[in-house]
Amino acid sequence: MCTWCYHVSTLLLLLITTMTATYQSTEKLSAFECGFHSFDYRTPFSVRFSLLAVVFLVFDAEVALLMPLFLSSMAGMNFQMIAGGVFFLILWAGLIYEWFQGSLSWVI
Repeated sequence: MCTWCYHVSTLLLLLITTMTATYQSTEKLSAFECGFHSFDYRTPFSVRFSLLAVVFLVFDAEVALLMPLFLSSMAGMNFQMIAGGVFFLILWAGLIYEWFQGSLSWVI
């Protein structure tokens, strides 16, 4: 059974590579930069952008983890609400720390 799957996948791969038309041009070979012309890759990249992205991911995960806690509060589960409150306070303290460090202000 596996040898049959291997032969069919190899045959399909060979058909795809031989039947597709490739048109090489400088426009297609250049990097796509979200609608604007590409720039020199040797220029320094701002680390603040990466830090802001990580902060966004942390708070995005916070929302995903705290939403079920609001639903469980209707069922009267007090321990989960206390744990969720501690989790929320730790993340809130992290947000305030990032704010006072200046990591959330965007500087070009």
